[in-house]
Amino acid sequence: MKRELRSVTLKAAPLAPVASIRSSKRSSMRFGPLLLLYAVGFLLIELFLFQYAHHSTHRRLVQVPEDSERFALSPPDLEDAEFAKIQVPQWMTDKHSQVPVQEREHLSWLHSVCVAKKQALIPWQHGSPDSDSDSASDSDAVILERGDPRVLDQLKKCPDVDIYLPDGIRGPGYCEDAVAFTKYLHSRLLPLWVLEDKFFDPDTNTEVMYYDLCPLTPMLFFNHYFDDRPTRSEWPKEKPIYIMPNIEMRELTAKEYWSVDAVLCRTLTCDQRVKAWYAQEGNPRNTKVFYTKFTSSDTATHAVEMIGEENIRPKNFAKVRFTHTAGSSTYKGTEQVLDCWLSHPNFPPLDLYVHETIYGERFQATYDDAILEATNVNLIRKRMDVAGFGKVLAESSFFLCPSTQEGYGHYIDQARASGGVIITTDVHPMNELISSKDMGVLVKTERESSADMLLGGAYTGRHGLKAVEGLVAKFSAQDVCESVEYVLRTSPQQREAMAEQVRRQYHEDTKFFAQRMIQLRLFAREQKNSWVPPEEDIAVGDPERIVLLRTGLDS
Repeated sequence: MKRELRSVTLKAAPLAPVASIRSSKRSSMRFGPLLLLYAVGFLLIELFLFQYAHHSTHRRLVQVPEDSERFALSPPDLEDAEFAKIQVPQWMTDKHSQVPVQEREHLSWLHSVCVAKKQALIPWQHGSPDSDSDSASDSDAVILERGDPRVLDQLKKCPDVDIYLPDGIRGPGYCEDAVAFTKYLHSRLLPLWVLEDKFFDPDTNTEVMYYDLCPLTPMLFFNHYFDDRPTRSEWPKEKPIYIMPNIEMRELTAKEYWSVDAVLCRTLTCDQRVKAWYAQEGNPRNTKVFYTKFTSSDTATHAVEMIGEENIRPKNFAKVRFTHTAGSSTYKGTEQVLDCWLSHPNFPPLDLYVHETIYGERFQATYDDAILEATNVNLIRKRMDVAGFGKVLAESSFFLCPSTQEGYGHYIDQARASGGVIITTDVHPMNELISSKDMGVLVKTERESSADMLLGGAYTGRHGLKAVEGLVAKFSAQDVCESVEYVLRTSPQQREAMAEQVRRQYHEDTKFFAQRMIQLRLFAREQKNSWVPPEEDIAVGDPERIVLLRTGLDS
């Protein structure tokens, strides 16, 4: 039986029905030609405007009112000697340097423990290349579970910014987000029990809560996962609230944006849309918006370090073989990828990784027979461990990542870190990671607006951002096929050059993020008037000593 190939795309909300208009037959005859003329003229104007917008707004970012820059967070300048002199590793500011392997490995080890220890308090020093197992400060790197008598001592060491990550979201995605901030803010991951429990302090002979120890330390939350902490009676009124939003998430509303003191935007479209939203809807809390870029753990390098380079097959840019990892996500464009490949039996091999549950629920009934018959589709239905996934990234040279939407795009970023030819969609933030044809290939994409995205341009609730493009990618299997065919027409040298350029950009973005986190730490200190000399540095165990210059103070 012939199988129909189909792609599932997200649909915009239908327009509200127009009320019917009663009119007499005579009126219809009188106004009919005029209405027809009006309709034709309207369609011609719409066609002209569509064509103009298509050419003039292609890849265009959101246009933000100039006065919205007043919402930007203005942290201390790293090069402003009158304000602060910061001693940082050379790799962080040298444009020719890569992020050292040990620094990337630190991020991977933090990620591993974040996923494994869902109820633990995790300090940034854990797995750090700067930690010395023979030094007294090694106690700072200890992972602490509930009931550990050392918890109080750790909590007293208030960092510049604390990070809240409850056990319910300590999976691969949010742990990627959280450990990057933890490492580069020199912070710690706090579970829920840290904010709820009381601890006996022998120094004062009293019971204390976390809030008593760090009442002025900002707390970073992820998306809408506040768990009502800031509204509880024990939350100090003067304690700042930071948020890292995935602006495509439907759960985020005006309530979250109006209740925070700083918004940390990892993507340019987030930065511009949030500023535009405050300009449109008001900013009573004087919230600041901070553009940070971002980074991800280098899973490919981690696999090399774990299992040895001799067990990793070298990349081959002459022999095309694509990798598509859907995992457990429904937003990776897997339907379009399958429809493309199954209609092109002459295409090179495709390795498709998808979790068993997702495959059974979304793909098996439609695609199972065709995949079994296909000679160029290799289906892997299992959950890979860290080493296995990293090995796939390290060995793959060609990645299909046509996401319909992303908060940041860690899988794309990890493919960048591994150095591969990447195909993704031409919608933010995906096209921020692949920002030029020298870095990869963008699928021809339309932008759809979603009725339940506050910053998506078509929000049906109150306070939605207006006059912006959608955040949902709409594309067909044929669009994917055309991008694949483009790659097939390139030479091995061109492909390798793309891979090298995108890998270089991964390192540049990581260095940018690392510097911005130092600036954020200084901003947080300035806000709570905690400027202190180096010997009293509150960031305990900080190998990158921050020396603050004050009037009349020489360092």
